[in-house]
Amino acid sequence: MTVKKAKNGTWTIDISDGFHPVTQKRIRIIRKGFKTKKEALDVEQHIRVVELREKQFDFLVTTDMLFNILEEEDLQNNRKISYISTQKITMRDT
Repeated sequence: MTVKKAKNGTWTIDISDGFHPVTQKRIRIIRKGFKTKKEALDVEQHIRVVELREKQFDFLVTTDMLFNILEEEDLQNNRKISYISTQKITMRDT
């Protein structure tokens, strides 16, 4: 249950929404200071239904995917071959 009673008598909401696809950090929403449990549960339901559905990530973004997009843009923008090859070498070394 994500609704907890704090020591001072107020209620706290702690919702986890998985991990960010690029940074791999946990997406966490915390709201504090609700006077009643019912109020906290109502706000929790609102956050889950309204806010989290808009920010849902369906896939994981990797550095290889980002590099491929960058490489395609470089080719479209007619970058020099030496520039592109330097990026490939740098990416391979990391």
